[in-house]
Amino acid sequence: MTSARSFLFDGTSLKSLGFSLCSFDGGGEDRLPLFYVPAYTTERPAGHHRWHVTGSHYEDPLSFTLSFARLCQEDPTVSVSQERALARWLTASPDYREFSFEDFDSGTDPLAGITYFVHVTSLEKEMLGGRCLGFTAGFAADSPFGYTAPVTKALSPGTASISVTSDLPQPLYPALSITASAAGDVYLKNSSNGSFSRLDNLSAGEVVTMDKTGAGLLSSRPDHNILDDFDKNWFSLSDGTNSITLEGSASVTLTYREPRKVGV
Repeated sequence: MTSARSFLFDGTSLKSLGFSLCSFDGGGEDRLPLFYVPAYTTERPAGHHRWHVTGSHYEDPLSFTLSFARLCQEDPTVSVSQERALARWLTASPDYREFSFEDFDSGTDPLAGITYFVHVTSLEKEMLGGRCLGFTAGFAADSPFGYTAPVTKALSPGTASISVTSDLPQPLYPALSITASAAGDVYLKNSSNGSFSRLDNLSAGEVVTMDKTGAGLLSSRPDHNILDDFDKNWFSLSDGTNSITLEGSASVTLTYREPRKVGV
């Protein structure tokens, strides 16, 4: 359990809508389903699903339910307009959205700083005396795990160390932004796990983005078919200390999230 009193979903806070997390004791008269929630299919293209990123094929994605109400209000009844606003917020997109808890009563809550990517699978009204007093929502994540906030590291030619704390044994594939300062080839290697990537025939000022789990491989030069000059190997990071070598006239920015085995 968490001591959080609110959560952030797709950049909006539950408390900004006047609600707080709570629990209902079952003494209400009814629980009515709301039909705002579409039917989802969760198939993803290979390599584009965070479940695949971490390689966690041996566990089911995380799912959980949360209840919330208009606490500390003179009249806690939820109006029709408030119901619609909340439903629009939670069901506006069929895609997975960023989710995290906030407003913790405990300074050591294990869910502090952990992000999930979820969509809403159910939304029900909690009724008493013909009035709606709150909601219970079901959430499904795209992974069995949570993640830290994004970590960004900058590399220049030479060797550097990056320390990663991951709860998984599988490699992490960071998003890379490679900026060539002169024409030539760029080689990036992780001596700690043996992974590497090589890009040839870059131009001065060209920016190449590499994101195995997202946009793939893109060049800022429209006339450069970057796939022809990519060795088809994907650089990765592993738990522990990673010894990274960058060769070529370029700078590299890495961005990644560290998986955390923290359930809700």
